[in-house]
Order: sequence, then structure tokens, then C-alpha cells
Amino acid sequence: MEPMPLSLQNERLRLRQYSFDDAARIAQLCADFSLKGFFLPDESPNSIEQANLYISRAIQENENNNQIVYGIELIKHHGIIGEIRINVVDKTLSYWLGAEFRGQGYTVDAIELITYYGYSQLNFQKIDAYVDRQNIASRKILEIAGFRFQSIYIDYTHTIRRQMTFLMYTHFRPEQH
Repeated sequence: MEPMPLSLQNERLRLRQYSFDDAARIAQLCADFSLKGFFLPDESPNSIEQANLYISRAIQENENNNQIVYGIELIKHHGIIGEIRINVVDKTLSYWLGAEFRGQGYTVDAIELITYYGYSQLNFQKIDAYVDRQNIASRKILEIAGFRFQSIYIDYTHTIRRQMTFLMYTHFRPEQH
């Protein structure tokens, strides 16, 4: 597989690889309680130390070509506002965005950039995304970005000791639909 590009962008935002200079901003964004469910309890990057570990893992994932992990940055606002990643092995998408930046279409833009890259450069045939059944906003984001509901997935998560219900959404390569 070709090395991932350093960044992808459109007129509003840039997807770029993390640097350790992003640690304070990531810690600030991830201290928000609404992001609690996105991270495993002991892996939340809500301190600078944890954010540096998180960035190290993201850089390693990129180098190993297991995942493509990008920070989301506005063209007119330097500094990370969220993250988008795609697992290259199982072709699944995940993302998070700081609370103050939600509801403005940035996540849809980021999804469109990374799915285009997945289809045009990695030859993916489809991309899946799993969303917590209760996360209505994220479900709408996926639908706006062209993902369609496929199935329900129930998992008992040992780290948080509760059963969670996820909805699986799929986006098919444009030529196939």
C-alpha cells in the first residue's frame, strides 16, 4: 500500500496527520464529557500525557498502514477540531468532533474527503461505520454523507461492563450504486 498523504483538504477543512504539538488541543477537546463514549475508559486523551500517548499510537497506526488517522483542522482556524480515521483492514470509519464545532457540516466534509480517498486510492468497494444506537446526530451525519443503514449489532463491552447496541451503516463505492 502507498504511504498515506500528509493531508487531504477541501475549501473548508484539512485532514492532516497529528503532531505532538496537537496534544494540548486534543486534551482540551477530549475533556468534554460528550466524547466519553468514544474512548475506552483508560485511553481517553483528556490530559496532555494521555494525548501524547494517543498521538504516538495514531502515528504508529499510520506508519503500519493499519489505519489512516487524521486530525480535522479548519482552513481558517489552525488547530485540531476533531478526528477521522479509517481502518484499512476492515474498512470501517470512525470520527469525533469537539462540541463547539458540531452542527456545521465539518464531519460530513471530513467523511466525504476520506471516503473519496478510500475509493480512489485504496480501491475500497465499501466503507462501514458503527454508531451507538442512541447517537442520533451521528446517524444523521452518516446519512447526509451517503451511508445507508444495514444492520443492528449488539456487543457486551467488558471495559465498561454493559451491553451496547450499535447500528451499522455502509457507504458503497459510487460506481456500484
